Amino acid sequence: MIHKVKRWFKRKTNYFKNVKPFLDDIKKKGTELKLVVETKLSSFVDNNVVLVSLYRGYGELKHFIEYHQQRGVGKIVLLDVSGKESVADIVSNINGICLYRPVFGNIKNEKDYNKMLNFLRFKYAVGKWCLSLESCEYFRYPYDDESVIQELVEFLKSEHRRMMHAIAVIMYPNPTISIKDFSPKISFDTDKQKSPCFDGYGYRVNYNSTINQIQVSGGFLSRLGIESEYPEYKILNRIPLVFWSKNDAYISGTDRLLNSSLNHPCFEYHQTPIGCIEIYHNDILEQIPENLIYSKTGSIQRYSWRELCSYGLIQTGQWF
Repeated sequence: MIHKVKRWFKRKTNYFKNVKPFLDDIKKKGTELKLVVETKLSSFVDNNVVLVSLYRGYGELKHFIEYHQQRGVGKIVLLDVSGKESVADIVSNINGICLYRPVFGNIKNEKDYNKMLNFLRFKYAVGKWCLSLESCEYFRYPYDDESVIQELVEFLKSEHRRMMHAIAVIMYPNPTISIKDFSPKISFDTDKQKSPCFDGYGYRVNYNSTINQIQVSGGFLSRLGIESEYPEYKILNRIPLVFWSKNDAYISGTDRLLNSSLNHPCFEYHQTPIGCIEIYHNDILEQIPENLIYSKTGSIQRYSWRELCSYGLIQTGQWF
């Protein structure tokens, strides 16, 4: 009994010393946001899955929204830090959109972005499944060509899980397409000649004892030896899909949650599905000589989620 009381006291002390100030700071950052556009969600759409996204100006925003809506995402909440006034015009005719911008203009502090996004998750996603992505990132999961995301989260609930891990993979054009013509839109085209490529080899799984977490690294940037130039893609494991509670928050990016028990992927069990985040970041690709992008021995052309699954970047678990 005494040990239980000590553990309870330790948890409470940790909460008021570390967690509560962090959550309070997030709420404070929420006052620095302004709602620019809000469109009504159709009554026929299930709003059980909310997408919260950061838009820096990368990717094709309209296609990003359409892709995830087609897979069953309900409300989409965007934090626009691109500085582009045209963004409001793009989303104003799309159902189920909330567009926010910082009150004090464009900010470039990653910690502030993270706190603002956490605030928007508190506001819109508590008690729902929250999908967190940037606008150049596309969420792939097993059987995504024949099922909607609501079916996926129902399966996760049946396994008594409230999160899904994913591996981030940088996509690039196959040799028949130039970088300037490469885009997410053509990557999901039915024409297989336009299908993009990913690195199927060179991934590493390590244990970080400092934060008590398994981490995945390697892939495309590592093959080219430029991994250190893009620290945001050094660690490839993400936790993009979470059943959000009022005490949840990402510490940084989407690779670590405040609740550390959610940070461990189940690689060893192969019971729970693991998804993939396809990254379409032409700004990175344009910095690389075109002849170095494609590798005859390591590049795999992606036609559907099944190629990603064949190379271990998606796992079906016991679903279906």
